[in-house]
Amino acid sequence: MRRSEVWVRGQAKLTTEDLARYWKDEYYSAVSSIHYYENLMMQYEDGREGNTVHRATYEERLASFRARRDAARVRLMALDPDALPAPRDDTADGWA
Repeated sequence: MRRSEVWVRGQAKLTTEDLARYWKDEYYSAVSSIHYYENLMMQYEDGREGNTVHRATYEERLASFRARRDAARVRLMALDPDALPAPRDDTADGWA
């Protein structure tokens, strides 16, 4: 039986480590996406030509990934307070 079938049937047994690994992956995935969209947004701030049609879309996605990062951080810290590097300052996201 495939893992997805086990999950759908409610027979999967997740450990705390499994959940912590999932939320850590989600956290770093969101941080990576945040950096990507911040770089796209810098095109507009640096005066370079960007596709202004998509600026609002980039802003929405950036906000969405920031919310996802924050949600993942909260859940991960509840499972394992030492899972992420200590923040360097208020804006740090644990990205190495």
